[in-house]
Amino acid sequence: FFDITVLGDYIISVHSDPTIYLPTYYAQTFLWEEADTLFFRNIALQANMVMTSIPGALNPIDQGIISGVFEVDVPDLPDARVQGRRRGSNVRCHIRRNTGGGRTEEGTYVLIASVETDENGQFNIANLPPGLYRINFEYPGVPMDQNSFVEFEVTADGDNSEINLSALAQNGLIGVEQILPTSVVSLIDEMKVYPNPASDVLHVEFKELRTNAKLSLWNMDGRLVKAATINNSVSGKFDFDLDDLSGGLYLLNVTDDESGQLITSFKVLIRK
Repeated sequence: FFDITVLGDYIISVHSDPTIYLPTYYAQTFLWEEADTLFFRNIALQANMVMTSIPGALNPIDQGIISGVFEVDVPDLPDARVQGRRRGSNVRCHIRRNTGGGRTEEGTYVLIASVETDENGQFNIANLPPGLYRINFEYPGVPMDQNSFVEFEVTADGDNSEINLSALAQNGLIGVEQILPTSVVSLIDEMKVYPNPASDVLHVEFKELRTNAKLSLWNMDGRLVKAATINNSVSGKFDFDLDDLSGGLYLLNVTDDESGQLITSFKVLIRK
């Protein structure tokens, strides 16, 4: 109840108990950028809002770790040039895991952990089981860049058991990159994919392969739709056939065929 107010339009901010519920979630989704359009006039407010419970504790027997830093570019307002960069504290970070749990199993993504960055913009989520994950950050007024590195696989051991990320709010979008170990980066020189968007074929080009590379194409439902292996004796170009795939956004993972270590990932848009 708000007493003695001046006539006009207002924004009412409602905060839940942060130890019980996640803030700012809407019907049918817990990601604010996926929320349906909300109309608050002439309808019951409670019919359009839902509270999502904080996920339970993770199993300490699992060894997967996702950590990183969230930063914000600070523009110089008169000419909109980037003046500096600061750490984003108290930024909410959500981790969703594919319920299939494996490389080839279908499933939906469920919230498994939710944390806030500390005063230095750092976040760390431990005791994650192996599986395919998606990450989302909530920074006021800035949506996620879905073409950045927001989906990845956590393994029980090896380099992919510890995922190190760098998130940056810049130019109106939040982009995410994985910081790869030097040993993994050195397996492939200068890989790129094109055209993007693609329709019938995707060209995978590289300077040199020092390992057999496995290409895995995943759709946004977390289902493996196509895979191929590039032998390190092949010349610097490989054509990935897309004829049998429908239009949409996909994730192309490139892994070391022997160890299963993730080397790099690309977001690929297919248009038919």
